[in-house]
Amino acid sequence: MTEPSEKGPADTSLRDLLASYDTTIRDAFADVASTTTGTARVQALFLLRRAISVHDSVVVASLCPLLEDLPGGPEVAKRLAHGCEERAILLARFQEMSKGTQAHNVYPAFGPEIESIISELRQSFDRHVDAETTQVSDLLQLAGESGEPEVVAARMAIEARHAPVRAHPRTSQRPRSKISRTIRRNIDRMHEWNDSHHGWSSSKPDTSPPIRRPRQFTRRPPSIPELLAGYDETVEAIVTELADTALSGTKRAEVAYRLSAAITVHDSILGGTLCQLLDAVPEGRAASILLREGCRKREVLLKEWHRLVEQASPADLFETRAVEANRIIDQLVGSFEEHKTHETKDVSTVIEQLQQRSWKYRGTGLISIDPTPAWPSPEPGFLAAHMALWAEKVPTHPHSVLNRHPTNRVLRDLYRYADRWRDRSRARRGWPTLK
Repeated sequence: MTEPSEKGPADTSLRDLLASYDTTIRDAFADVASTTTGTARVQALFLLRRAISVHDSVVVASLCPLLEDLPGGPEVAKRLAHGCEERAILLARFQEMSKGTQAHNVYPAFGPEIESIISELRQSFDRHVDAETTQVSDLLQLAGESGEPEVVAARMAIEARHAPVRAHPRTSQRPRSKISRTIRRNIDRMHEWNDSHHGWSSSKPDTSPPIRRPRQFTRRPPSIPELLAGYDETVEAIVTELADTALSGTKRAEVAYRLSAAITVHDSILGGTLCQLLDAVPEGRAASILLREGCRKREVLLKEWHRLVEQASPADLFETRAVEANRIIDQLVGSFEEHKTHETKDVSTVIEQLQQRSWKYRGTGLISIDPTPAWPSPEPGFLAAHMALWAEKVPTHPHSVLNRHPTNRVLRDLYRYADRWRDRSRARRGWPTLK
């Protein structure tokens, strides 16, 4: 293999791009190799089958057409397509063995054949890597703008989203046929539904914790501590994910991005609902001041974070601005922990005291329209509904004007729509879409 230093920067980027698609398969092969039981081995092969199917669909539908018009490209494309067909036939044999069969029954009946499939798959994929990481990246240098790393990455990403997740031999002749692809995807869904009822591992990707707590209404209203803790838990789930030392720089940046949004939503709920209630009574004002001070402190940190995000992509944030990024994240988490241990307790105490009062809207589920502080609404059921409905419409980025007027619904809605457009723009640079 030619040393990267002998090529230009674009060549190195292309090789990195192609290698990143191969890394997923290498990791899946490593999972198969690390198994110690027959059932675990076929379960790992089941997931490897999905990864190879998607990978090979991307190769045939996005890389091979690029190679067809390049000098020497058709021969390389033909070898790539032949390797994909070779692996599809091997995987189809495994699919036939596992179809409608409990996972623990496959290896006892087909152990030698399973081992043969794994071995041949490995040999076939190794041959593919040798061709793709050398010849394909070299040839794409001749493709002009269509061979730029960003263009190739976009083509591969689009195909990966629509690729079949099971092997379909003899379909490489029409890899880009939308009708054929749709039919295969629907067939795959039917087979995966059937597999899920026979003890096979889920092939669905892991989902990230939401940045907003799902709306939950029940017949039994939560206690005030339970209600407040529920909104803290949404942020805590992302903090726990961020604490994983195995996270890569890109993944850590993505998780931190979701954490900043979750804290923004959390603090907007404090300003728009809880502080409004606490400000209505003299004994709640001290707790309200503490809440607002914490929100203002985190607002400054959140603005610093978003300035970093505007200047970098997830892939290079912790390569170029690691010290500053880690400082902001650590201070955000520290401020949130302080909120949990002190402010939440104070808020719960005040609201529970308010519940003991006699006020004219108790038990009706309504709130007084009187702007005077005589009749706040600390009823847990109403407060829970008010917080949930507010959370669904708050922005995901800090806004100074809204923080000064946290209960203004017009500002809230305007900034929410503005944030949607901002998120779409950032998603083009690799930042995650916020939901």
